[in-house]
Amino acid sequence: VAQYIDRVRIVASQDVAITAMLLDTMSVCDMDNKNLSIVLTNQTAQAIDYSKYPTSLQVNVSGTWTQAFNIPLIGSLAGYASDTIEVFSGHNFVAGTYNIEAFMATSIDDEANNDSISTSFALLPELQSNLLNLTTPSQPTTCVFPNTIQTQDILIRNTGNVDFGDIVAIMYVVDGSDTIATAVDTLSAGLVAGDSVIHTFSATYTAPYSAYFNVSSFVYLSCDAQIAHSHGIAECVDLHDIALISIENPSGSDDDSTGRPITVWAKLQNNDPDNDFNNVKVHVEVGYGATVAFTQTDNVSQIIQGEEYTYTCSRAYIVPDTDTYYVKVYLETQDRTPLNDTLSITRTAVDTVVPPNAVLPTSKESITLSQNIPNPAGNTTKVEYSLPHDGKATFNIYTTAGQVIYTQSVDAIVGTNNIIFDLNGLSSGIYFYSMEFEGQKLVRKMSVK
Repeated sequence: VAQYIDRVRIVASQDVAITAMLLDTMSVCDMDNKNLSIVLTNQTAQAIDYSKYPTSLQVNVSGTWTQAFNIPLIGSLAGYASDTIEVFSGHNFVAGTYNIEAFMATSIDDEANNDSISTSFALLPELQSNLLNLTTPSQPTTCVFPNTIQTQDILIRNTGNVDFGDIVAIMYVVDGSDTIATAVDTLSAGLVAGDSVIHTFSATYTAPYSAYFNVSSFVYLSCDAQIAHSHGIAECVDLHDIALISIENPSGSDDDSTGRPITVWAKLQNNDPDNDFNNVKVHVEVGYGATVAFTQTDNVSQIIQGEEYTYTCSRAYIVPDTDTYYVKVYLETQDRTPLNDTLSITRTAVDTVVPPNAVLPTSKESITLSQNIPNPAGNTTKVEYSLPHDGKATFNIYTTAGQVIYTQSVDAIVGTNNIIFDLNGLSSGIYFYSMEFEGQKLVRKMSVK
C-alpha cells in the first residue's frame, strides 16, 4: 500500500547566548558615573517569545562593592538578533577589586555553555616617588659647593594598575629652620600604569653655607589628593672653602687720578668650620685691555677656621693713563670650591696729569713742574721746575705699573730751576715723572723714543 506525506515540520532548538559584557572604561581620576550592560544574542533563526519561555538576567557584583541585579526578560527576541540589557548606570567606583558575573536565571535552551559571562578586575592606584640625590653625604668629594645654583630631579612611578591623569609634585628645600626654595609643578601628561618619569623641578636653589640641608617632596594626583607619596633626602655641602668676599679698596668714588698710587684691600672668608687655611697666596693684577700693568703676589700665613680676614696688598699700583682699567684679586687654589676664588672690578681713571702748556700758579707757597724737553725724549731730557723757597726736592721716574726706576733728591733754591734726567737704558714707551716738595706732589707724563 502506497503512503504519501503531504507536509514535514522541522523545529530547531532555540539558543539564547550572553555574548558580551559592556562596562565603561576607567582610570584613577575617572571612576564615577559608570554604566554596565549585558548583550543577549539569538543564535538561531526562530524568534524567542519570553512569554512562552519566561526567564530573567541575573547579575551579581562582589568584592569592594556587593550588589545583585535581577532583570526579567520580556517581549521577544527575533532570530539572529541581539538585545542590550542595561544593568546599572551612573555608579561611582572606588579603588578596590571587583567580580561581576551575569547568567540566565532560568535556562530556556539546551546550550548552557553560553548562558553566562563573568569578569574580574582591580582598580589599584598607587603612586611612588623618589628624590634623586645630588650628593652622597658619606663621601665629601661628592658634596655640592656653597653658593652654587642647583636643580632637583624626582623619579615618579605609577606602581598601580590604573592610568593616572595630572600629577602634582611639590618640593621644599630647607636649611636648618629656613625654607630656601619651593616648587609646585603639575605633570599634565600623566602616567600610564607601570610607567615612570624623571621630572626636574622648575625652581632652582642656591646651595647654602651649611654642612647639610634637606630636600623633601610631596606628590599627589590632582583629582585625588589621597593618592599621594612623600620622600625626603639630605644633601651635603663642601665647606672646605676659602672665598674672596669683596674688594674693599679701591671702591666707590675714590680718587682714581692718573699716576696716583692705590693700595688694594680685599676681604677673605674661611668658610670651613673645622680647618684653618695656611700660606694662602693672594694675587693682585691691574691692567687695561690686553695690557697687564701691575702684578703682586702675597702670602697670608694663616686664616682661622670660620673667620674673616682683611688682606692688604704689600705694594701700591699706579693708576694707569687710560680711560678704564680693571683690578683683579684671585687666590691660588687651596680648596675644592674654585667658583669664589676670583673677584674683579672696573675703575675709571681720571686724567689729572698737568697738560704740557699749562700755566701753574707761582705763589710763594706753590710749586711748578714743566713738561720735559724734548718730548719724546732721547738719552736725556730737561725739566724746569720752581719752588716757593729753598729746600730739598725729590724727583722720581716710574713705569705705568708703578715701578720706580729713577730717584734723585736735589737741594734747590727759590725760583726757577732745571734738572736733567739721564734716560740711558730705558726702553721706548710711556713713563711718569714726579716732583715732591714739602708734602706737595706734581706728576707729568713723558714719552721715550
